[in-house]
Amino acid sequence: LHRAEIERCVNRLQKLRPAAVAIGLLHSPSAPADERRLAGAIRKALPGVSVTCSAELLPAFGEYERFCAAILNAAISPVVGGYTRRLATALGSGRLRLLRSSLGIMPADEAAAFPTRAMFSGPAGGVLATARLANRAGFTRAAAFDMGGTSADVCLVHNGDASGEQSTIAGLPLPLPAVAVHTVGCGGGSIAYVDAGGALRVGPQSAGAVPGPACYGHGKEPTITDAHVALGHLGADTLLDGAFPIDPDAAVRAIEKLGRRLGMKPVATARGILEVANMAMARAILVITAERAVDPASVPLVAYGGAGGLHAAGLIARLDMPCALMPPHPGAFSALGLALAGESAERSRAVRLGVERSDREALKATAAELRDEVAAALPNATRTRVQVTVRYRGQGGGLQLPLDGRLAARFSSEHQRRYGFLADAPLEVVQVSARAETAARALPPSTLARTRGDSRRFQRRPPLGGAALTIHARTELAENDTITGPAAIEESTATTLVPADCTAVATRFGIRLEQTR
Repeated sequence: LHRAEIERCVNRLQKLRPAAVAIGLLHSPSAPADERRLAGAIRKALPGVSVTCSAELLPAFGEYERFCAAILNAAISPVVGGYTRRLATALGSGRLRLLRSSLGIMPADEAAAFPTRAMFSGPAGGVLATARLANRAGFTRAAAFDMGGTSADVCLVHNGDASGEQSTIAGLPLPLPAVAVHTVGCGGGSIAYVDAGGALRVGPQSAGAVPGPACYGHGKEPTITDAHVALGHLGADTLLDGAFPIDPDAAVRAIEKLGRRLGMKPVATARGILEVANMAMARAILVITAERAVDPASVPLVAYGGAGGLHAAGLIARLDMPCALMPPHPGAFSALGLALAGESAERSRAVRLGVERSDREALKATAAELRDEVAAALPNATRTRVQVTVRYRGQGGGLQLPLDGRLAARFSSEHQRRYGFLADAPLEVVQVSARAETAARALPPSTLARTRGDSRRFQRRPPLGGAALTIHARTELAENDTITGPAAIEESTATTLVPADCTAVATRFGIRLEQTR
């Protein structure tokens, strides 16, 4: 990289007056100094402009993925980075806690410089809380299911671990450490409509908070929430214990209008909306289970978010999952995960080494250097681990595995399990990563009524007709209280639907929902 070329580049940038700059040079993981030289010149000429170096954000080979990550980081850094710095300053003596996409609290200055490392922090909080809940409930595996207003996020947790190797944002690769969350555009505000072929569709378009579902009083399009209201799953005073009133008549009118376009009765239309939504979310769960050689029939569902409990029964029935567990305060479950998270520090380096004995010392030396770096960044760490990305030579991507003496055997076993074949090709290590972390806090015990008794309950007739639902207040349930459907269990942040073929039991870990066999 010549000085004249740096000056030419800086002069062009000064004319463009950008809000942020992404720097991506070929081979920079092997020689990052050139990106740093260019970044220094840009920062001097354009003070206050955010600059992202691709090799600092993602020290990995594969320029397309690395450049995409750098561009995404630069795109959001003026907003996220600026907001993070202002918030950290405004807190004064307080401390800003930001969750990595890969779980663990990260320093505010790192989040400001590399906001893509926290891109999945919201879903990550729920996944971390799911891992703690699954451990307490004795589940080896669990499927985290977070359904909110615009989307549904699912993630497989196994032995408390949910880290992934590849993420995408708007179709672009973001190969940074992150929980392996799969998202579908299916939430309470997802709009139901008729497509060009005359079929009923749900989402990914959303009514959002404004105008919101028709029952909010401003929107006109029918949504998943409106279907639940029309079928009596949600009442006029359900949301936030009545502090957010809704209009069931408006929901019915929106459903009736859609039904006329479909040539269906309103009740069939409302049920069809929920069935289409359940099918989309069931497919998402199959992506994190069956597509990874895991039988969903062996995986309990942990459902949370404002709408998770309304669809949990339908999902376990469709996929024959053993049960669903609705934790206390489902609408705030992701926030609970953030509060439980310990601190973490991560470092990685791109390498080109074999797994043979001749490269083993170089691999160990790199691992030791990175382990020392994360230990220095987080002196109070209670756990440090090193992982490597291994692939067949010349192959794209790779598998992330713990660094030990069984690397080749581990790779073969995992490659066969995940992809169903092995190749006759040499192996190479292309990245070494180290992570230090402090232990996450324990999940607080759930609060149940001390004694069993006649909890407050009433009957709700669905606006569109049909069998009445018995409505229970979750705060008044005692341990082992059993509820047989059709019923609904209401609390301030969510509602759990108990269909006629299901039974709900109040446990110390949450409401356990099972099919009646």
